[in-house]
Amino acid sequence: MAVCRSSRFRGILKQRRRQSNRLVAGAPYRLQGIAVDDLQSVVAAISQSFAPRELELVQFRGRMFVRAQDGATGRQRLASIGAAATGGLFSRFPYDEVMGAARRAIPSASVTDSRWIDEYDAYYYDRSGTRPLPVLRAKYDDAEEAWLYIVPIAVRSRGRRND
Repeated sequence: MAVCRSSRFRGILKQRRRQSNRLVAGAPYRLQGIAVDDLQSVVAAISQSFAPRELELVQFRGRMFVRAQDGATGRQRLASIGAAATGGLFSRFPYDEVMGAARRAIPSASVTDSRWIDEYDAYYYDRSGTRPLPVLRAKYDDAEEAWLYIVPIAVRSRGRRND
């Protein structure tokens, strides 16, 4: 059973999650060079598919993307900043690139097991049903036996520890 038992562990987990997120993103997070015109082009390209209600800047492998979500259906699309005008919309990052990000997330450890989760299970669940699916669950051979959940639509990681 995985339970966060101390505030010290929560602090370690948060620090490790931040480090993993930076490695997955291609740190450091870069906003320099993104012009308002670039963002307007992305919104215009996405608006041809649906009216976005929510926009989020996402960095993956050192490149910036915009994730847009439709308020009515929850449908999501990603667009590379600078490539949106050429129709570069997609629904999620390629699985092989997300797996590569999992390998880079904890440089001092190797991925011992990985699995795509398409439905909630005993370890990845949400009572309200709002946590994103699918996610990549990667287990590592470090001293903490870390698990990371990587969301291919937003490329974020969530940490977990086994006791």
